[in-house]
Amino acid sequence: MEKRARGTMSVANQGKDAIARGVTSISKGTQAIARRCGSAIGGFWSSLQLGRIFRRVGLPIWVLVGLTIAGLIVDNLLKLLELVIRYYLKTTPIPIPKDYWVHIIMIGVGLGLIVVMSFGLKLRRPLTQGRFIGDGLTHPNGKKGLILLVSSPASSLFAIKYHYENQRTLETICLIPSDDSQGDQFGSSSKDKVQEIQKLCEELCMNVQKEDAINNRPTLPPLKVIVEKGVSPADAQDTFSIVNQIYRKSHYSADEIAADFTGGTKLMSVGMIMACLNRDRVLEYVSFNPATKQSFGPYIIDYQHSAFDLIS
Repeated sequence: MEKRARGTMSVANQGKDAIARGVTSISKGTQAIARRCGSAIGGFWSSLQLGRIFRRVGLPIWVLVGLTIAGLIVDNLLKLLELVIRYYLKTTPIPIPKDYWVHIIMIGVGLGLIVVMSFGLKLRRPLTQGRFIGDGLTHPNGKKGLILLVSSPASSLFAIKYHYENQRTLETICLIPSDDSQGDQFGSSSKDKVQEIQKLCEELCMNVQKEDAINNRPTLPPLKVIVEKGVSPADAQDTFSIVNQIYRKSHYSADEIAADFTGGTKLMSVGMIMACLNRDRVLEYVSFNPATKQSFGPYIIDYQHSAFDLIS
């Protein structure tokens, strides 16, 4: 009897586990579909370039929307005031309650649009992009793709370990080294650091796989490391172009990739940042304390996209 009871309990527990795994799988699938649909809609909207068209004629699209809503509210307020004055002056035709309600409803529509837009602006960057940890700092969620500007292998490895070992999501790394141009002003190429980073990635994968085997966890696949052609350390446009190319060719959605601008020259960092002003692209950096020789992060740059709508 006890064996039967244990067997029944074991089967029940296995059933619960299977149901839980199924629910989790469905939830992840639904979230992935929602992310891809959102990215597709955002891409279509960006392709229309309506904001750029309106700016060409001297009127940013959000200014036009704001003026339209303000005009709707002010116009109906004035009409409502006119009805009140006519009522007290007893002018004909004397307003009836239905006349007031029309304008009150239109004012409510205008205020409702403002509320909806304010929520929309807050949610333009998905809340799932990162985890707020205080003091304005936010850790990114684990990403499948990571774009790195190459200079310091230590900072690169720190970012890689976060997404691969800690978050267990990283699959592909794109390394962007500098080339030998402008060597007198910016030093030699960082291509020699690429091999060191590749070696560190191999060692990291081996160590993580060993730990997975010891702890009886699903084994993470090895990292795929892609080395891009060297970019000019003195030309931000060069880095801008290669980062955009990586995003266009990647089979990951934009919000599944993080672009880390910690390494490289300042101009390379500017190029990467400018390429990632699109709201779906995630920028991150690794902070380093010279006094303690410790790295922190990575942290995402959570800027206000509306400020960049005027210049994109």
